[in-house]
Order: sequence, then structure tokens, then C-alpha cells
Amino acid sequence: MDETAQNPGKMGRPRKPIDWEQIAEMCRIHCTPEEIAGVCRVSRSTLDARCQESHGMSFQQFYADNASDGKMSLRRAQWSSALDDRNVTMMRWLGINQLGQSDKQETTTNINVSGFEVLPEQDSQE
Repeated sequence: MDETAQNPGKMGRPRKPIDWEQIAEMCRIHCTPEEIAGVCRVSRSTLDARCQESHGMSFQQFYADNASDGKMSLRRAQWSSALDDRNVTMMRWLGINQLGQSDKQETTTNINVSGFEVLPEQDSQE
């Protein structure tokens, strides 16, 4: 159904056209649903209803499907940056987060104490 078509016998405000490809792209870069509704100049409930009409699914499902595509693209770019561009920072980040490597350096020091004296606490008012 063409979303810009108007029913000639119906009263009220004309339907705003919704660009679903633009919305999918906003989902891929993880814009919030409220931001998406704002860009489209419709309410969240209108976005939900129109998604159900156009795609047969809730906007939450539409968002999740497209957001996962965005995560996959980001992950691909990170791997490419690490491996193809030899980006050491990205290699380190992926090593820590994907391979369970650690960025901590642990050092051990042995200290021998032969004796100690316990001093009374001093009043902080002095």
C-alpha cells in the first residue's frame, strides 16, 4: 500500500510519508526509537502502528533486526582496522574483549620486616 495515498472520503490530517530505508539506517547506527520518531515527525505510537502496517512486525522487532546489522558492520570494521590496517590499539581492544587477554601488569615485591613499633594515634586537633 502506498503510504502517501490519501482516502478521499476520510477527514483529518494527511498521513506523513515514512522512509523505511532511512529508519533502517538510523536503527543500524543505534539511534533511539524516540530520536527516529522525532526525525520522522511522528509519535512513537504512529511509528509502531505504521511499522505493523508496512512490515507486519512491531517497531521493536524492526529496530532489533536492523540494529543487529549495524553491530555486524561495526564488528567487521573493527576487525578490518585491527588486521588490515594493523591498528595496534584495536588489536589490543579486541584481544582483551574477544580473547580474554589482560592489559594488566602484575608485579610482586617481597619486603622483609624485622620489627615494628605501634605509635599512639595523634589527635588531629594538635
